[in-house]
Amino acid sequence: MNFSDILKSRKEKPLVPTNFLYFGSSSKCGELSNFALCPIPFEYKGSDGQTRKFHTSEHAYQSERFREGMHRFAVGGDLSTLKSGIPLVFRAHDVQKKLKHYGPKASGRPSMDGIVAKMAVKPAIANERLKMTLKSEACETTETIDVDSIGAMFIEILLSKYRTNPTYKARLLETGDSHLIETGRLVEKRAREGNPPLWTGYVSKVDGVLYGSNFQGEIQMKVRDILRKEAASQLVNGTVKRPFDSVKDSLDISPSAKKARKVEQRSEEQKE
Repeated sequence: MNFSDILKSRKEKPLVPTNFLYFGSSSKCGELSNFALCPIPFEYKGSDGQTRKFHTSEHAYQSERFREGMHRFAVGGDLSTLKSGIPLVFRAHDVQKKLKHYGPKASGRPSMDGIVAKMAVKPAIANERLKMTLKSEACETTETIDVDSIGAMFIEILLSKYRTNPTYKARLLETGDSHLIETGRLVEKRAREGNPPLWTGYVSKVDGVLYGSNFQGEIQMKVRDILRKEAASQLVNGTVKRPFDSVKDSLDISPSAKKARKVEQRSEEQKE
């Protein structure tokens, strides 16, 4: 089922998830946030045909919303990091406060450098401060964007992010079969008022219904499925390298992958 069908079905028949997990810049699953600074920059080939490295998936995605200047979001660009970008997208008297708020936390939450890219696409900031031209200034909704093409783009970005950063990939796979929901502000209120957010979601404490389109959650679950199948295939084909074993045993992978792992272990024992 494609993304447009999934989001349409959510409108027609509300989902009441019982096993769900929130992720985002303010959650315990901060590594899954598109704002999260990746330990290792990952590659993404943009619509202009150029392959660049990015520090966050938010930077890779938001760079595509401009007619020019994608290099400013890539590694080395003035919008690529928290330190260099915050002064460009926030007022001077807010810079230190924002650096502290979005910087890494003692809890282990990574730096949320993607906030720079998110702020950069606000029309007033893009046009007046950054002198950059957006392809469209319309608010992103199911009516203003092609969710299937955007979803495909995000899958490509996130696969590169997770394949390049094994600790982040492990965190995603550890979510098992939980319904992933990106957190957002006032999601239920906005949905009840007839303006459900596109990217985020929230399970109501009143009726248990998932409000909001939760588009990003759906994308992350698609990516998780792909990576899980890759992990299972690697186990079956015996291509998983030893350094990955410590992570592999903690992953909630499919039954077929677990069976393959047992076969692999028996084979290793027989060789010994």
